[in-house]
Amino acid sequence: DQLWSTSLVAAIAARARRAACLVAFNQRDRKFALWAGLRTAAPVVVHVGNQHRFHGPRLWRWFKEKIYGFYIRRASLLVCTSPTVEAEMLERFGTDPARTVTLPNGIEVDRFEKMAKLERASLGVSEQAILALNLGRLAPQKGQDLLLEALARVEEPRLHLLLVGQPAHGSPGYGSGLRELAARLGIGQRVHFLGWRDDVAELLGTADFFVASSRWEGSPLAVLEAMAAGLPVLYTDCSGRLGGFEDGVHGQTVATGQVEPLARGLSALARLTPEQRRQSGLAARQLVRQNYDVVSITGPRFVALIEALLKRSSPAESATARD
Repeated sequence: DQLWSTSLVAAIAARARRAACLVAFNQRDRKFALWAGLRTAAPVVVHVGNQHRFHGPRLWRWFKEKIYGFYIRRASLLVCTSPTVEAEMLERFGTDPARTVTLPNGIEVDRFEKMAKLERASLGVSEQAILALNLGRLAPQKGQDLLLEALARVEEPRLHLLLVGQPAHGSPGYGSGLRELAARLGIGQRVHFLGWRDDVAELLGTADFFVASSRWEGSPLAVLEAMAAGLPVLYTDCSGRLGGFEDGVHGQTVATGQVEPLARGLSALARLTPEQRRQSGLAARQLVRQNYDVVSITGPRFVALIEALLKRSSPAESATARD
């Protein structure tokens, strides 16, 4: 969480002298990797996984955004997880189009091939319930408040929502606010706050479909994992539509930040028969296997990007690209 650390930059630079390339994934670490790259002439690859939000007073947010843009433009290569993220880097932060590319997130699809199931009674729901699963920290970004508002508009009484996750560090009151909202909307008996769980695979195997109500994202891994587990998915278009995804085949995409489209999506997936949901889930799994498997698709593409960078970068120019 440090704004700056000269000693950390020096330590990274010392190691970087023995490395062909530096790769930074965490937003808080990028500035250190980039300045270490400048000190060593090692090329620096930055993986940009999400759209950006800066916190604090207005002037402080403005300052952080300007500083971030200043150092992020010095990356040798920016690998963005969606076209939406790439567009933000180009338009908001002024990065070089020649050094800014999109490569979606990938997952190990085989890990989700056969999911064990939980006893529904252990979750407080009946065998007849239709279970929608939401995974992620409880935070305004994830839009669980919109999801509760949408659920309240769905007339199917068998539809229950499993919320898995803890309140985010910066939003400690959001979780309790969700409980109050569920009670106020009269859906408290159909919303199950499960908190932190280490049996996510089993939850995926138990749910009937997956829902992501985020206000902003990069390329949501949870959606890909749910699809790999054989679930139809309902998700907002905050980061665009997954390549190859078709509404009515793999699930539904809905407009970001709007309750009514989300409610219609919930209703549509709840109305499907179990066999229709199974077929949709199989199609979703196949789509992920063909396009987002980290072993056979996205991982090799990431390696190829770095290899191409190393071939065209000389030590003198790699991390010192002009602003």
